[in-house]
Amino acid sequence: MGELKWIVDVEEVANAMKLVNETTKCYLKPEDGSLVVVEESMVDLQKQAEEEEWYMLPEIGDIDLAAMQLRFAYTLDMELRGKLISAIQENLDCSSEIEEFDLEEAWEEFRDEQYLHIAERWCEVSGLKLSEIEY
Repeated sequence: MGELKWIVDVEEVANAMKLVNETTKCYLKPEDGSLVVVEESMVDLQKQAEEEEWYMLPEIGDIDLAAMQLRFAYTLDMELRGKLISAIQENLDCSSEIEEFDLEEAWEEFRDEQYLHIAERWCEVSGLKLSEIEY
């Protein structure tokens, strides 16, 4: 790939990573830094991404949501921490408990910060020049 002439907006990359799921991938085009969401049904666009060597953002399997939720649980008081950890141990997810205990806002803030860290690391490993991040 040629030298990149633009700076990657890490927040945009982090937000795009949240769109990735079992049937959706997201790519960063090296020629202009734009982000492209590709559904599995978009065969021609997937082929173009491979042929033109677009950067594929981490896939859903690359992001350990249960570990992220566990780290979040350790930011809470002992009682809530225990309830979330139990839920994670039982079914690898504590989304319903986050909602039940009215922790959605705190969880979303924590999750967004975690995605920023993942995006920053992905950009560094991919050799991309980063925008400044304010934590």
